[in-house]
Amino acid sequence: MSLRSRHPRIPGAFASFGLSALLGLGLFIGPAAAQVATIAPRLSPVDHMLYVRAGTYEVWQDTTRLGTEFYTTYMTAKRDSMISSSVITYELRSRNRRLRYEKQTLRITSAEDNSLYLYQAKELIGEQDRALSLTCHDTTATIYHEDSGKGEGAVVELPPGRVYVFDPSVYEQVEWLARDFAQGASSTRTMHAVIPARDTVIAVQVTRGSKEKIAGPGGKSMSAQRIDIFDDLTKIQVWLDDDGNLVRLEAPAQKVRVVRLPAGADEADALARAQGPANSSGTAVRR
Repeated sequence: MSLRSRHPRIPGAFASFGLSALLGLGLFIGPAAAQVATIAPRLSPVDHMLYVRAGTYEVWQDTTRLGTEFYTTYMTAKRDSMISSSVITYELRSRNRRLRYEKQTLRITSAEDNSLYLYQAKELIGEQDRALSLTCHDTTATIYHEDSGKGEGAVVELPPGRVYVFDPSVYEQVEWLARDFAQGASSTRTMHAVIPARDTVIAVQVTRGSKEKIAGPGGKSMSAQRIDIFDDLTKIQVWLDDDGNLVRLEAPAQKVRVVRLPAGADEADALARAQGPANSSGTAVRR
C-alpha cells in the first residue's frame, strides 16, 4: 500500500537493498551543495548523552563483500529522545572501476514510544553527493531532497500510529522495526515505513518466526528469534538476539546477506564517549 508518491511504480519495500538499485540511485548525480540536509559533525554534546547500543554490520551481495555499516544509539540526558546514527562505507565496482560509496544518517525519535521526529541522510558516491531531510508532523511528513545544487520538497500523508524509515543500505532501520515488533505479543502485524528516496509510505507485514540456531558474531552458534518482513513483492528475514540486536539479515531476491560483527574498538569508543549506559547493568537498552 502506498499512501502518496511522486514515483507510483514502487519495486517492493526492499528492492533498494540490492547493489544494482544502489548504483542506479547515485552514479549519475552531479555534485550537490547539500546545505539543507547536511548532518552536523557534532550532535549536542555526546558526553551529556547516555549509551544505548552500537554495532557493526558486514554487508554482502551474493559472493561480493560490499562493505560495512557502523551504528550508534544514544539517549538524551533528559531521557526524552533517542538519537541514532549510521556510517556506511562500501567499495563498489562499476564499469570495471572501483567506486567508494559513503553514507551518513541521523534519526531522532521519542524515547517514550519510538515515534519518528526527524531523519537526515547524506550520500557520497565517488565525487558525487546528495542529501535528504525528513521531518514528521501529526499527519504528514515533509521530505526535502538536494542534488546537483538544487532542492525539491514533497509532502506525504502519514497513517495513524508509528512510522519507521527504510532507506537504501541502512540496515539499522530494519533492526529498529524488528526490535519493536519482537517486544510485542503479536504473531503478525502490519507496520508502516517511509521510503524517503521515493516520497512514499508503504505497508509491510511482519511475522514472528521460530527461535533458530544460527551463526552469530564471529561464527559462534547461537539461538535467535526469526522475524519475517514482506510486502507484495519482496521478503526478507532477520534474526535478533535476546537483546533485540540484529545478528543476521537475508534478502534472497536481492542476494543480500548482512551479518553482525563481534564488538570491537568502535563499539567501545561509542560507550566511552557517553556519560554512561542508559541502564544500570551497562548493557544495551531494548526499546
